[in-house]
Formats: sequence, C-alpha cells, structure tokens
Amino acid sequence: MTVLAMTMILAVLAIAGCTSPQGTATPSPTPAPTVTPSPTVTPVPGNQTVEREYQYMERFYSGIDHYNSGITLMRDANNTSATGDYMNASKQMLVAKDRMDAASQDFRTMKQYAGSPTEISLSEKWAEVAGYESMSLQNASDAFAEYAYEYSRPNPNLVKGNYDFEQANHYSSLALEIRKQADALQSTMTFMAPTATP
Repeated sequence: MTVLAMTMILAVLAIAGCTSPQGTATPSPTPAPTVTPSPTVTPVPGNQTVEREYQYMERFYSGIDHYNSGITLMRDANNTSATGDYMNASKQMLVAKDRMDAASQDFRTMKQYAGSPTEISLSEKWAEVAGYESMSLQNASDAFAEYAYEYSRPNPNLVKGNYDFEQANHYSSLALEIRKQADALQSTMTFMAPTATP
C-alpha cells in the first residue's frame, strides 16, 4: 500500500470513531448535551380557593360601584326633571343606564369565579337586578324625552310619557324583588361577610 492510500484509510477510520493504529480511542465529535435549569416558580401566598374568592369579590365590588353610580345618576336626573328640564333629565338617565349596564356585566363575570351553585346564583341574581334597573332607566329616559317634546306643544299629550313611566316603575319593582333574593343569598356566604378584627 502506498502512503497516500494508508493515510486515506486512517482518515476514514478516524472519522468513523475507530481506534487509531496506536490503539488509542479517537473522541467522537458529538457535543455533550447542555442542561438549562428550569426556573423555580414562587407560589402565590394563599391557595386557589382564596384567589378564586378574591377575584369573585373584585367583580362583585366593581358591579356594586357601577350600580351605586347608576342609582346616584338616576336621582340626579329626577332632580333635573323636577326643574322642568326634561331633555337633560332624559340624557342623564341614559348615562345612569350605561352605569347599570356596566354593573350587569361585572355581575355576570363573577360567575367565572364561582365555586358553588350559591355563588353562581348570586352572580345571576345581581346581573338580573342590574338588568331590570337598566330597563327602568331606559323607560324613564324615554318618558322624559316624551315630556320634553309634549311640553313644547300648546296642548301636551302625556299618554305616551306616562306609559313609559309606568314601565320604568314596573321594571324597578322587579329589580327590588330580585335584589331581596340576592341579599338573602349573599347573607349565607361566609367569605362575603366582614370578619371581626381580633
């Protein structure tokens, strides 16, 4: 064999990982795998139940804030109508309705954090309360707009405006009935009641 042929055979054997003619092993070119340490997750204080109840209550409080804002704006609209400014009273009622719609949305989102049928029911009851209040406010807005139009005429015809107010009162009374049911449910939920300080 020629030196060139011998060199080629040794090169092929070295690449294949075979031993060299001296009997020492040729290292393979495969790199050692690197291990990336996975980050350790620091657990959130408390447990899943506490977090779920916290999120449930956050939605509840947001809904109550919107609900109370809607009631306050409704009272302002009624005060405005008492001065005879029915068009502005109608507009104020629509702003109050927007707040009540936001409350209804908040109460509905409570349901995704509910952990029991009672909690689901409370979410649904409060959403229903806000929904009826929203319908009441829409009817009151319609009534005030109708009054604004009719009182601009020489002979006001208040039949439609009065009907709208009857509807507003009807929905408001439905909201009150459901609110009583919601309050009764709420009183059974221990995590919703304030705890005494030691």
